[in-house]
Amino acid sequence: MTVQADSSAPLHELDGDVQRPVKGLGRIAARGAAVTMGGQGVRMVIQIASVIILAKLLTPHDYGVVAMVLAVAGIADIFRDFGLSSAAVQAKSLSHAQRNNLFWLNSALGLLLCLIVAAGSPLIASFYHEREVRGIALALSLTFLLNGLATQFRADLDRHLRFGQLALVDIGTQVAGLVVGVVLAVNGAGYWALVAQQLLNSALTLAAVAILAGWLPRRPTRNAEMSGLLRFGWHLVGTQLIGYATNNVDSVVIGHRFGAAPLGFYNRAFQLLMAPLTQVRAPTTTVALPVLSRIESDNKRY
Repeated sequence: MTVQADSSAPLHELDGDVQRPVKGLGRIAARGAAVTMGGQGVRMVIQIASVIILAKLLTPHDYGVVAMVLAVAGIADIFRDFGLSSAAVQAKSLSHAQRNNLFWLNSALGLLLCLIVAAGSPLIASFYHEREVRGIALALSLTFLLNGLATQFRADLDRHLRFGQLALVDIGTQVAGLVVGVVLAVNGAGYWALVAQQLLNSALTLAAVAILAGWLPRRPTRNAEMSGLLRFGWHLVGTQLIGYATNNVDSVVIGHRFGAAPLGFYNRAFQLLMAPLTQVRAPTTTVALPVLSRIESDNKRY
């Protein structure tokens, strides 16, 4: 489902993209929230099925060594985004030059963090005293590059209220990842089944959002005004770092102190607990930011 913001005034203009007030915005927001929540519900079912099925095929140690890498390297993902996706979504106007610059910034950050995590993989393995962690970190470092390339395409879909398409992308990549993970696990791939699941999810998401967004990045330019977008992103990074630390310090401590198998048990239980909470929380963020940004200048309506 694609929700158009305003049939009488196209969003893409000669000088860029301007957020416009939309008639029936409340209805669009409610529909977007329902679609997003429905998509989250399907994803929750897939995630629970993934835990149940793969838990029969893999060991807690397999889950634990992958969770070790995700808990430590995941902080890099915050810097990969740098709050620039939210900056693009909420911007009152976004020129083509600004959008291109944001794409290259996120892509460069993704490449840089890919190299940093890959280079730091021996240190991560040494911290946890698990030699398998090194290879996992090397492989998963590619997700930073893939996600960096996808960031602004996904933000563009969110900015234009295309919640249905985003939900379909998320569901499709989850299903594909589960199928590949199960096939590899059945054939004895062990923790590499989980690694492949992550990599495939990132690769398919990049391909899908790039096709749906329907634009190709051009060369970056110096004359585009970027200070406001970068300032917004930097402030957001600070809050995200605090949230990430509080949500992941437990996994780091358990993995370091008790090892991969106990962390594997904990990680599976925690994901099952958080699945329904995420279903309610995600639509709030996904829908509220682009919708409210359109009417921020109309105090009464806001």
